[in-house]
Amino acid sequence: MQGLYPPLFKIGIQNTLIYRWNFLIRLLFSLVPLFGLVYFWKAIYQSAGAQVQSYAYAHMIQYFLLCMLLDVLVTPTDDEWQISAEIRDGQLNMLLLRPINHLLYRLTLFAASRIVNFSIIVIPLLIAFIPFHSLISLPHNPQPWICFALSTLLSALIQFLIAYSIAMLSFWILEISTIVFIFFSFEYFFAGHFFPLDLLPPALFKIILWTPFPYELWFPIAVLQERVTGPELTQGLLIQFGWVILLYLFAKFLWKKGLVKYGAVGG
Repeated sequence: MQGLYPPLFKIGIQNTLIYRWNFLIRLLFSLVPLFGLVYFWKAIYQSAGAQVQSYAYAHMIQYFLLCMLLDVLVTPTDDEWQISAEIRDGQLNMLLLRPINHLLYRLTLFAASRIVNFSIIVIPLLIAFIPFHSLISLPHNPQPWICFALSTLLSALIQFLIAYSIAMLSFWILEISTIVFIFFSFEYFFAGHFFPLDLLPPALFKIILWTPFPYELWFPIAVLQERVTGPELTQGLLIQFGWVILLYLFAKFLWKKGLVKYGAVGG
């Protein structure tokens, strides 16, 4: 059974390469909001002074550059729609006849797509970063990089498991698009796409830190920027790992209950 997944990984790479130009064009157009954010924050800093709370202008621009890079690396693209289609259109029957763990199967395809897409876009993305090179300052010691790599891996798992769990609702709901878009709105805001979450009021920020959203984007970047260190870093990684476990158990629960529903309808 374990030998099934390397071939699945290769298939995932081949499938992703088919749509590589679509992905590249979509991502290049996503650079437009980045430049808009740069000029937006530049105007804010010109009126607010040298810093906005603990963020200097260079730190803020670096945050959004890392935000875009991390988003390409770990955020699922259409995975929930593909899984939903498998359930809704009966494609799941073919998979159920094989000794395949569906969650691991989808995780393998997710990993393949992320690696291919990142490989395609990393050079154009780095070229786009050239105008901002003077604003980028990264750690020289290895510890932040190691913690960032671990946090990025956990971030990818959190985002995949959330997408997988939402897709499982297709066992009960014919169309999940409304749920996806509502959830995406909350996720986009509380993950830190609009601004660093530590700019929020302290009381609200502490509450949000117990949700999975900050650990999708803001937390890995904060680790690399060395804004989270010592006990806060350890606590953050433990919470992030805890959410991976909880979301995994929740996804398995939905899969098990969903198969009962799927079998009853199919029978």
